[in-house]
Amino acid sequence: MLSQSYMEFLEALPGPAWVLDCFLLQPAQGNGAARELAGGCDFVSLFAAGLDSQLTARLRSNERQVNFLARVKSDGTTWAFSATQLEAASRQSAAQRLVLAQPAVQLDVPTEITFDELLDSTFDGLVVLNSARRIVRVNRCFEEMFGYTAGELSGGSPAILVPENRQQEFEESLRKLDCGGIHQMETQRRHRRGHLIDVQVSSQAIRAGRFRGGLVVIYRDTTAANRSARQRNLRVESNRILRETVSLHEAMAELMPAICVALDWDVARFWTSSGGAMRCVESYTRANLAVSGPPGASSDCADNLRSAFEGSTVEIQNFEPGENCASNAACVLRDGSQLAVPIFDAQKHVLGVLEVFTVRRGNYETGRREVLEDICAHLGQFMTRARAERALAENEVRFRTLAETAPVAIFIHDDGRLLYANAAFEALTGYSRDELAGVPLWRMFVEEDSGKLRERARMRTSGRDVEKHWAARILRKNGEVRWIDYSASRLLLGSGPVVLAAATDSTEQRALEMQLRQTQKMEAIGRLAGGVAHDFNNLLTIIGCCSESILAHPGLDPEVNRYTQEISHASDRAAALTRQLLSFSRHQLVAPRHIDFSEVLRSTELILRRALGEDIALSVDFAPGLIILAEPSQIEQVILNLTVNARDAMPDGGRLSVAVRRAGAGEINGKGGNPLGYAVLSVADNGRGMSTEVQQHIFEPFFTTKQNGSGTGLGLSTVYGIVKQCHGFINVCSETGRGTSFDVFFPLADGGSELAADAAPAPMARTGATILLAEDEDDLRAVLVAALQRAGHHVLAVPGGDEAIREGEAHAGAIDLLITDVVMAGMSGRELVDKLAVAYPEMKVLFISGYNEDTVLQKGVVEGQVEFLQKPFTLQKLTQRVDQILNSRKDAV
Repeated sequence: MLSQSYMEFLEALPGPAWVLDCFLLQPAQGNGAARELAGGCDFVSLFAAGLDSQLTARLRSNERQVNFLARVKSDGTTWAFSATQLEAASRQSAAQRLVLAQPAVQLDVPTEITFDELLDSTFDGLVVLNSARRIVRVNRCFEEMFGYTAGELSGGSPAILVPENRQQEFEESLRKLDCGGIHQMETQRRHRRGHLIDVQVSSQAIRAGRFRGGLVVIYRDTTAANRSARQRNLRVESNRILRETVSLHEAMAELMPAICVALDWDVARFWTSSGGAMRCVESYTRANLAVSGPPGASSDCADNLRSAFEGSTVEIQNFEPGENCASNAACVLRDGSQLAVPIFDAQKHVLGVLEVFTVRRGNYETGRREVLEDICAHLGQFMTRARAERALAENEVRFRTLAETAPVAIFIHDDGRLLYANAAFEALTGYSRDELAGVPLWRMFVEEDSGKLRERARMRTSGRDVEKHWAARILRKNGEVRWIDYSASRLLLGSGPVVLAAATDSTEQRALEMQLRQTQKMEAIGRLAGGVAHDFNNLLTIIGCCSESILAHPGLDPEVNRYTQEISHASDRAAALTRQLLSFSRHQLVAPRHIDFSEVLRSTELILRRALGEDIALSVDFAPGLIILAEPSQIEQVILNLTVNARDAMPDGGRLSVAVRRAGAGEINGKGGNPLGYAVLSVADNGRGMSTEVQQHIFEPFFTTKQNGSGTGLGLSTVYGIVKQCHGFINVCSETGRGTSFDVFFPLADGGSELAADAAPAPMARTGATILLAEDEDDLRAVLVAALQRAGHHVLAVPGGDEAIREGEAHAGAIDLLITDVVMAGMSGRELVDKLAVAYPEMKVLFISGYNEDTVLQKGVVEGQVEFLQKPFTLQKLTQRVDQILNSRKDAV
């Protein structure tokens, strides 16, 4: 028979419980929870699949405890059953088992099932309270769970287990139990040694028996389950933090509190090391721990950290830190545990150490180290990624700054869809960035170029080899066409291959290159023209001198006289033509002087009005005081050629303006560097104008747009040569149908008060001088010898420099004058003078030439140190110059 106390306890249990007759397989007794689960059925009918023979045999056997799982018929769920054998009071009694539908219970009831034995058979902590809420019974599991003995707790209040912050919760649960029923909650209770235990508390009032009005309270230890849940949640939370935060400071500000709360640590710190010195850069202390002062580092803790920085996890339990422990400078942490985990990058380099402390001795949770190591592994990935992202961001800022400040237009496009453009591209195209987003790239190029560029871009993005550099024309927003040098390469972005391109405005450079090519072409033509003029001048000198000699004979036949004069006039016209060629080629040697530009223009105005005709409305504007260094006749030639050219561009009449003005050095746009500024001759007409193609050739000799016989094509080329010889330059602005304007720039010069004086009177003729003549043209040499001899001079004539030296050495007397050609085969005239001057220091020199390239000689002519006679010349000019030299003092050569 079951005792009354046993029956009361069985009824008070919150879970189903039976006392089972093993032979009949019928319950001898069951509590209310068992009857509710069975739903009115007997024990065997309780199970959906019944009891198999093997399980029946085990229940009837002498096996002390039989555990099994079975699905019940009432609700179809599976329950865990534990059947513990109960020994009978006598050998004739039937064997019985205590069956619980919750974790198995081991009972050892020798003769009679006692209440205390039943309490000790459970593995949850169980306590019985009387109606006064005093403890009357506790089981062995309760003693082990909380560290108290039954004698220490007997008659006491369960409130001894309740932490201070749980008192209100405890009192509320008692009030609910006073109203009857069952009460369950998740809470914490304090161990005798002070630490807290996570428990699930199930309480139920006792309705019958001697403990009627009391309570049965079951404590199930959920610390391990909660610990696993906290650790699992911490892993999830740490991953979220490291995923959503950007900087290490932000991550640590969230991560360290989460670690301390979830793993029950009191202090967390993050350390870095530089040059062997360790430094705490982030720290967290739980609010319920009073820590004063900054973190220090005792020798023991420092050794632990150094070991962690060497790559090993350091774990110390139940230690006593020193006076300046790294965890607490005020030494609050008298004992506890320390864990220091290194944080690695992908190459296993230590990035830092995460250190945690607890103040409680023996408070060690299983798995805390593994969880922290796993978090540190993710933290290492985060720091590596953050470092890479920071470096990438710095590089992006650096290269974006470079791209934005670069003078080259940089842009990225995907088949003409603009993805990026820098400020230089805005300046190049004239479009703002907002406007560029809606403008197809190909529309910004000239139609002839856009198709080629688009095809090349498609070939490039497909991976084919394409030329990387070329020139193209771009249309700015204002319609202006600019030349660009364009280069492009294939670039892979996340969306696929695109084109990275760079462009520089080469319009001015191309114009300069065109001017350079034009200049080089003009130089080449000039050298050719100069060479032709040199040889032609020798012939013209012979023709002119012979004509002059013939005309000097008395009693000349009239018809011969007329033909000879025609020959002389033709020679003069040919000489003028060669002067134009020499002016163009800048090989004509002149003696420039300081002149007032406006005075030259004023003296030319009357000739201009007569040459232009009545249908041309001429306006002339002067600017006195503009002094330049030039030969007046050449400036007159420039003015005449430009105005005549303008007149020819207005066959039906028009307006022509000629003006002189001053231009400062800052107005020249880099073409000139004269600090005094420039005198500018402006000649503008409203005639037919010129196309761009024609403008590229206007300064070439013999180029003309006039009908055959209407011009020689040397007018503008002569202007070009004279201006270059004066170190000036020309700007031309013309448009078909809208006229042409020439701006000719001559550098201003000092010496305005040193204008040319009146020409000196002609010298008296002198005879009987000894003259050494060196001329490599035989016919010309014969003509000159005859002329000089007629003038009464003794002439030593030789064809070259070597012969002149030998003749000088063989001559016994003095040589009064050396007349030498500048350019001769074997030895130049300048070299000849230098060699003869040693033997004849008093000898005077006259250079003659069709042109001159000797820069030393040119400087001597300009400075008045060298006598020079330009071919072609007349015999009269020759004899006058000879007389002038012979009557003058010895000049320095």
